[in-house]
Amino acid sequence: MKIEGTVAIVTGAAQGIGKAITDRLLKHGARWVSILDVDKRLGKAAEEELTQKYGPDRVGFIWCDIAYLESLTDAFDETYKKHKRLDIVVNNAAIQDESQWDATVMVNYLAVVRGVRLAKKFMSTENGGQGGVVINTASCNGLRRAWVPVYASTKAAVITLSRCLPEGDTAFTKGGMRVVAVCPGYVDTVLGNSGNVLLPPENQPNPVPMESVVDAYIQIVEDDSMNGVVITATLTGNNEYHFKSNEEIDKELNLF
Repeated sequence: MKIEGTVAIVTGAAQGIGKAITDRLLKHGARWVSILDVDKRLGKAAEEELTQKYGPDRVGFIWCDIAYLESLTDAFDETYKKHKRLDIVVNNAAIQDESQWDATVMVNYLAVVRGVRLAKKFMSTENGGQGGVVINTASCNGLRRAWVPVYASTKAAVITLSRCLPEGDTAFTKGGMRVVAVCPGYVDTVLGNSGNVLLPPENQPNPVPMESVVDAYIQIVEDDSMNGVVITATLTGNNEYHFKSNEEIDKELNLF
């Protein structure tokens, strides 16, 4: 997909990876990007900064608490009503607080499921849309045994959702849609730093440049062959993560 002329929604885009993705989409010619975030101050600041950089009527902040379906639905409806199309959805917002189990699951996983369903409503050719791509931000901690068990579990769920949608949802086969999960390594953001305070100084992760991580998202948008895959964005580069095939698992566990 060519980014030029597209309409996008990015959640958690007032700062960090989400803001950097929004910036890059605009740089590549996106017609409009909706910044969805619960932080009004940072959201408006991001809108003003990016409007100054790329011009008027290209980007807008929509206050949204993605933990609530009504709030997320309203943000999608507002974007589509104004622009009459939707091409790119980045389910990026997340929290990392092991003391808030319910909120972590709501924001990091349930909101992603809902974001996918809302994307289908407007993007699937089965519903009159023009197709498009959904990118779900997961984490390398969803691939390993991590020191943040609830957070890591939600990211593992996002990975599995993204892998399974093309197997069980025709929107991602016949409906012209694609879905990919991105697993960033450690990026120097507010969210990333919130988890690393739990680690001893001698065991801090290797930081990945933000620009390199955002490259992965742009690559996914532009490469129409990517669907149901997981891309890791680490110091080794942006690479597809390979899992055992269903055939290998079925044989190993004697499932069929």
